[in-house]
Amino acid sequence: MVKVISQNYISWAEEKIGNLCQLINGRAFKSSEWTDTGLPIVRIQNLNDETKAFNYYDGFVDKKHKIYNGDIVLSWSGTPGTSFGVHLWNRGDAVLNQHIFKVYLDESRCTKKFFVYAVNLRLKELIRQAHGGVGLRHITKSKLQNITIPLPFPKDAIRSLDIQHYIVSHIESLLGELNGDRQLLEKMRRDTDRLMDVTLEEVFHQLEKSGVDLIPIQSILLKKPQYGLSLKAFDTPPGIPILRMGNINKRGGLSFDDLKYVSLSASEEEKYILNDGDILFNRTNSAELVGKTAVFENEIKAVFASYLIRLVVDKSKVQPKYLASYINSVRGRTYIQSQLSRAIGQVNVNAQKISAMPVIVPDIKVQEQIVAYFDSIQSEVDTMLKIMQQDAQLLERLEQSILEKAFQGQL
Repeated sequence: MVKVISQNYISWAEEKIGNLCQLINGRAFKSSEWTDTGLPIVRIQNLNDETKAFNYYDGFVDKKHKIYNGDIVLSWSGTPGTSFGVHLWNRGDAVLNQHIFKVYLDESRCTKKFFVYAVNLRLKELIRQAHGGVGLRHITKSKLQNITIPLPFPKDAIRSLDIQHYIVSHIESLLGELNGDRQLLEKMRRDTDRLMDVTLEEVFHQLEKSGVDLIPIQSILLKKPQYGLSLKAFDTPPGIPILRMGNINKRGGLSFDDLKYVSLSASEEEKYILNDGDILFNRTNSAELVGKTAVFENEIKAVFASYLIRLVVDKSKVQPKYLASYINSVRGRTYIQSQLSRAIGQVNVNAQKISAMPVIVPDIKVQEQIVAYFDSIQSEVDTMLKIMQQDAQLLERLEQSILEKAFQGQL
């Protein structure tokens, strides 16, 4: 027997998600099936960030794995806080990847928008019931189906749907104001993020005007570029941390939050151990991310994976952070984009092409001054981005508060 709770003039019941819909998991696409044409493959990253590029599939797909505008999709696996959630799809015909359910909702009992808001209200419970390794978790279909959402007037379908429309209209009115704030905040974030690109371009343009010559990277290397290890990595020790392409962020920093570990012989460790000042270049990734470059500064003891190339420079000729900044600049990325090789949905730049990249190399003392200047600008950028992240979290809490009040009859 469902317990009905009366709040204000609305009677509410808790109804299991599984009683309101059918859940069909997406198709397990292999990277070898990715193409540059066909229907876009919707992955979790495409739900949470509309700027993320699609991979495509140009073969037969069962109708149950296709989605269209107005369909509900529910991501049930990934990183807590960023991956889980329900979305109303509005970006055209596509195919659904695994780890995302297509939701066939009983619309005689629940409207689509009401369902999306109600389930997202229970995200904390959904995440709490998810299980898995550090940083990556998933919830089973049976557990998800047993999570409940509030439903008004459950025994009177017509009245229930009317109240749902009423609640959704109030939610959207309030969230519209929040979305305006989000859009402004996102524009500020993009502008701040571009500040480093503008700074790099200004400095390199001035060096070019002053007559500093362009020379190929290979002329300032102490040894040939080296590809990393291709070994099975594990989530936990024993072993030595191995840096992968995900450990390099788009602004050229290194992150050690999601490390994997490999077991090596003494000779392998000696060959691949990273040293202070080694430059790591991401040779394979999506088109917008290939070429990410960072400098290793002895933060931890680590080796590097096969999707990365190590560059060891002559420090009497070039400061490693200066060269990394040049590769990460618009100039560097433009060269990299001109050298791409494409295969199976990803792109690649080999060691020979990166070695041939022409770079502006002034006197080493000038480089040191430039690096110090870049560091000061990056510090300011990081501070501003941190403040904006705090503002974004505040907006998230306000949205959650709006949903909570809406489903308690308090709007």
